[in-house]
Amino acid sequence: MSEILGALVNLDHPGHYISWGWFQMSYGNFAVVVTMVVTFLVALVAPFPGRKKENQS
Repeated sequence: MSEILGALVNLDHPGHYISWGWFQMSYGNFAVVVTMVVTFLVALVAPFPGRKKENQS
């Protein structure tokens, strides 16, 4: 089974990196960080389920 899973992704090549001065990060880690930031921002903006606005009049 591990041979089949290993054949799906070729890991026998050099990694791809984002380089910006002294900062270096792989594309895979960059994708994870962006996903986490987007999830955090959606959690800040999205309303809580079950919370209803009350009339103040």
